[in-house]
Amino acid sequence: MAVSLTDPVFGIDVSHYQVIDWETLAKAPNLSWVYAKATEGKTFKDSDFQVNVKSALELGIPIGAYHYARPGNNTAAEDAGNFLDSLGRVGGQEALTLRPMLDFEEANDNVPRGAAAKLWIEEWLARVKEVTGVQPMLYTGPNVLGKLGIKDLFIPDTVLWVPRYPNNLKQSLSVDSQAIQLYANGNYNVDSRLPNWPTDIWQYTGHGRIQGIKNDVDMNITDRDTFARMKTSGGGGMMIAAAAAAAVLLWILSRKRT
Repeated sequence: MAVSLTDPVFGIDVSHYQVIDWETLAKAPNLSWVYAKATEGKTFKDSDFQVNVKSALELGIPIGAYHYARPGNNTAAEDAGNFLDSLGRVGGQEALTLRPMLDFEEANDNVPRGAAAKLWIEEWLARVKEVTGVQPMLYTGPNVLGKLGIKDLFIPDTVLWVPRYPNNLKQSLSVDSQAIQLYANGNYNVDSRLPNWPTDIWQYTGHGRIQGIKNDVDMNITDRDTFARMKTSGGGGMMIAAAAAAAVLLWILSRKRT
């Protein structure tokens, strides 16, 4: 990961677990983006997803939606269906600023191993892309993949988000220079967490604190180039809509010439 120590981009991910004052959160220094949990498995819908999306959009905070995978209980299609249903309830992917994300972190005895687990991930990503027109991101870690026997995982054009907590200690870190210093120290190298796939986003604590949220929150750091890749086209799928409008215009012009 090529994190710029002079121009980092910080973000958080939230769910119904967090108690959020969005007006206060919007004023937090250095906060550039938020991911909100939409769904889990094939039936669970996060009770705060719609209000989180609405609040972020109203305050101009770039926001994306994520799904917590339950590969030991359901097929990828079932999980994707639940996620897509919740996306539809907030206006679809085109209403959001950031790419959808799959949170794949379960490795219990029920989860398929090896090639079957890898296929589950690929099928979920493919199904969501098929419907939304946007390549989703993937959150996972080498420990999970190692337990499942997934080797050489690499999915082209997919932003990779990896957790690695300093010394595995539960720390409360701010969205500020502390994370930059941790990275600069060289003790928390995240570049080679997966053999053939460099990390794009680093989740550096699950116990961060930030104004506007009363309890712990996951905190993440990336660089400006990756942040640009995270966006669905600069805001709420506008490029997709523009492409569609252009196609209609070309069709109208072709009809006038005939």
